[in-house]
Amino acid sequence: MMALDLAFMITAFATMIVIIDPFAIGPMFLALTPGMTPRQRRLIAWRSVVIAGLLLLVFAAFGEAVLGFIGISMPAFRVAGGVLLFMGFREFRMMQAAAAEPQTISCAELEKNGPGDNSHVIMEDFILLEQAFVYAAATGSNTWTKLYIPALPIGGAYHLQILSMRDENGRLPENTPMPGNIGIIVKTEHISGEDELATLAEADTLQGLVINTIKSLGGEEK
Repeated sequence: MMALDLAFMITAFATMIVIIDPFAIGPMFLALTPGMTPRQRRLIAWRSVVIAGLLLLVFAAFGEAVLGFIGISMPAFRVAGGVLLFMGFREFRMMQAAAAEPQTISCAELEKNGPGDNSHVIMEDFILLEQAFVYAAATGSNTWTKLYIPALPIGGAYHLQILSMRDENGRLPENTPMPGNIGIIVKTEHISGEDELATLAEADTLQGLVINTIKSLGGEEK
């Protein structure tokens, strides 16, 4: 008769949760498949499951040898797994507040009332503050890896103020004041330079998740 080791089963289950990280994958899947039909999403989901399953089988057979080869001990791996589990719980809370279908919301309403019960949004009626963005780039590279840029409501006090300051060619003076309050900051990892930023600033809508947290900027962010 086979005896079940409950402690081992719990450990194995927790390890699987950390490796697969469904809490983080949910919001990421929503963010990467906007505008797709349900059938297209199902196909992508099943393909991802098959690939992930094959990778799990490979690492189940050879994972310990691979970790030993690159010098990672099992205790260090367990500590890293605990950290990832904690981060996954945070992502799970975010996923609970995001629906598969985004809601369309104006920048002014989002700034005033937040996203409500659906943090998956399509924001409209906004301007991006191109003179006040922050970006991150790898050392020795001019290619941006992350971008933070404020978004302000069209028709808001600051928007009306800068409209009155533009010259006949539509340019703003060099001493254009910054807004007193910024309620929305757009973060993206898909803008690599100023040309793409200009294209982003011309967009009528932006789709993404409202996370309500901003990580402090590191030394590579300028």
